[in-house]
Amino acid sequence: MHPLDEKYWSKREYWKWWGYACPEDPRTIVSKHSRWTGYTLNFGHRSSLLSFTGIILLMLVPVIACILLAPQNEALVFATIGVVLAVTVAVCHRLANPRTWKEKESPKRVGGG
Repeated sequence: MHPLDEKYWSKREYWKWWGYACPEDPRTIVSKHSRWTGYTLNFGHRSSLLSFTGIILLMLVPVIACILLAPQNEALVFATIGVVLAVTVAVCHRLANPRTWKEKESPKRVGGG
């Protein structure tokens, strides 16, 4: 479990019937309360609307472009949808589970070379 999950995510007062809202949590995307069900936005974060728009564009633009450029090639359309979904899940996973946050800053290199 990520340290931020213990600090913010595990507290029930931040989970509303419509989602997760915790202004103190620095993450925009977090795992859902049941981790195997996917990810959700932190609606308490000021950039959640921008993240939501980016995710929708990440999913729709390649699929629409593929449909417009090669409408007869169904295999290409389905392959594009599969790749887009995989990339979206990977991006959400990376943003929800960062390797370092302010609590664990990596030491800076000293010297040249």
